[in-house]
Amino acid sequence: MVSFLKNIVSSCLGTVLGLGLLILIIIGIGSAIGSLQQDVLVKDRSVLRVHLPDFIPERTNNLPMGLEYLTQENVWGIHDLAHAIREAAQDSDIEAIILETGNSQSFVHMDILRQALHVFKRSGKPVYAYGDYYGQIDLYLTSIADSLYLNPLGQAELKGFAIIEPFVKDALENVGIEMEVYYAGDFKSATEPFRRNSMSEENEIQLREFLNELYSNLLDSISVSRGIPSQELRNIASTYSSRRASDALRLGLVDVVGYDGDLIKDLKERLGYEESIKMNVIELSRYRTHTGRSRNYFADNKMAVIYMEGEIRDDGEDEGRISAKRYVPMLRKIGRDDEIKAVVLRINSPGGDAMTSDKILAEIKRLRSKGKTVVASLGDVAASGGYYIATQSDSIFASQQTITGSIGVFSIFPNINRMFEDKLNIYMDSVSTSRFAGIGSYVLERSEAEKKIFQESTDSMYNVFLNIVATGRNMAMDQVKRIAQGRIWTGETALELGLIDEIGDLPRAMDCAAGIANIEDYRVIEYPESKSPLQQLSEELSDMGDMDRQIGKAIDQKIPGFGSYYRLLDNSRHIQAWMPYRFILN
Repeated sequence: MVSFLKNIVSSCLGTVLGLGLLILIIIGIGSAIGSLQQDVLVKDRSVLRVHLPDFIPERTNNLPMGLEYLTQENVWGIHDLAHAIREAAQDSDIEAIILETGNSQSFVHMDILRQALHVFKRSGKPVYAYGDYYGQIDLYLTSIADSLYLNPLGQAELKGFAIIEPFVKDALENVGIEMEVYYAGDFKSATEPFRRNSMSEENEIQLREFLNELYSNLLDSISVSRGIPSQELRNIASTYSSRRASDALRLGLVDVVGYDGDLIKDLKERLGYEESIKMNVIELSRYRTHTGRSRNYFADNKMAVIYMEGEIRDDGEDEGRISAKRYVPMLRKIGRDDEIKAVVLRINSPGGDAMTSDKILAEIKRLRSKGKTVVASLGDVAASGGYYIATQSDSIFASQQTITGSIGVFSIFPNINRMFEDKLNIYMDSVSTSRFAGIGSYVLERSEAEKKIFQESTDSMYNVFLNIVATGRNMAMDQVKRIAQGRIWTGETALELGLIDEIGDLPRAMDCAAGIANIEDYRVIEYPESKSPLQQLSEELSDMGDMDRQIGKAIDQKIPGFGSYYRLLDNSRHIQAWMPYRFILN
């Protein structure tokens, strides 16, 4: 019945969307032509405005595109933006940067921009920052500014980090749904919302230690930049005393309480502009278009940088997702290219489907067997399946704040038998030819023998994971077992435990790959091959009949992070290696 309804809805949507797509393509082409006609002119004595959106992908346009992106310019990736800032440091036409924050939740991405801004400042040019509101991650980034402005009605929040997790076990049982969970690893907490009503002691331990490391990193960095002792910053957070703009000024978190117009006036004065002369301000996105990423197109050798961002799923080819259907052929193509000597995997993923992770890892091992160097660079998160695909690399890099580890697996099955019987008065009966013919059914009670099979399958996959780590990291199995158990670690601790080789960003990983491959002159080729926003939108519209996908997206929009739980259940027949919840730091 559910499939029938989905087909009906999909057919209706197909007719409507076909007409809508034609109209939108015409609009999009017109918008694209208009943007091409906008020449970017970097005049002498220009100021670069860096306005940051709430979300920045790893690679430009590497995120699912919705209708709202059709008439917009490209959504620039974090590495392109950081590159443009470094280019501006050497550009004699750029005199200063105006930094305007959004409400970023990516610690690692802000660290990448922070390092780029350090390079800019070392060139002798000032950075001025303005915000209506500064979250804690915003303060981490903007604290390095020469002058920090805050709207008079704004806030500079310093309050510490907290993780709030919903537990839905009883709610599901109230409607007759029992979640059968099988997991391996004492700290593998991904399934706790379905089997508990509160965090386990193990989960509380790992999250508290994890948050304390991140929090100390945040405070120490702000302390150095603003000249405020870390303990004083802790006191500010514990009393929540910086919430008013006047308090933030008094406590030294900002330099000026005022408006963006005040910033422009003060910056013009610092740069020696006459009051009547308009300052030439160029947007970073347009400057990025103007400068481009440097390439050595004439080098014989190539380095492939592969962006692996998003959940690991067994299907789909859309942006912001890692699927075997898209990445396996890509890796095989790279393997056939003899000019590619080194491969860098930029992984930003909480993991996902274990089998898909293993398929991708098999291709990575095949690359190395052909003599290609493989180096992994971990982003915000490379945990569970995300870490799995990094394990066989020649070297692994991460940021201090990277969430990694989570070496553990689980499988989960919803049993709706009681909902059918107690709530709907629908009763199930069956006839089978053998004992396990109905195994995996959502509407039949699971026998103890069936439960044992599922747990054994989960344990078996966990042992595969442990062996993969032991082999890739050259560790004894007992050592891996001690640091596995599904536990997450920061990059800093992962280095101490031997899960990674070095703290460093993507450019550092690329330098390492070039060194191992013994290549000095090379071209950088980025994968997956980029799609224009219009191409992505066409695919997005064609997929709107996929009801499961649309339900997950709709849940995420209304309750951020909950869509992951829905997608977990949608994929519940497969063993999972991921963290379905996400950390929101602000």
